Amino acid sequence: MNRSIFSTLSVAAVAGAALAIVAPSALAADSNTAKVQSEAFTIYQHDNYNGGWCTFTDTDEDLGNDYWTNNSGACSDGASSMINQTSHDIVMYSEKGHTGRTYFAKANSSDGNLTNNGFDNKARSLKFR
Repeated sequence: MNRSIFSTLSVAAVAGAALAIVAPSALAADSNTAKVQSEAFTIYQHDNYNGGWCTFTDTDEDLGNDYWTNNSGACSDGASSMINQTSHDIVMYSEKGHTGRTYFAKANSSDGNLTNNGFDNKARSLKFR
C-alpha cells in the first residue's frame, strides 16, 4: 500500500513539476504572447510584459516615432520589459540614432524587468544585429 501511495505521489510531483515549467509560458501565451509576433522584438511599457507594447521586425533609429499599442504615448523612454523572439541579437540604445548607453538582448530571450539592468525607461533606438 505504501508503495502505491508513493508511486501516486511521485507521479503527482512529476506532473506538478511539469506544470510549473509549462505554467509561465502558458500564462504568457494567455495574456501577452498574443501581443508578440513570431520573429519580432517587443518592448512593454511595464514590468513583466504588461501595459502597452511596441513590436519591431527591423532596426529603428527613433522610438519617438512609434506608439504603444493598447495605450497612448511614444515608446521612446518607456520600455520596462522585453521579449526577443528573433534569431537576431538586439541592441537598445539610450539615445536616438543608435548612440548612448546600451542594453544587449540575445536572440530568443526575454527580460521581465529592465530595472535590474539599469535600462528601465531608457530605450530611444534599437538595432537588429
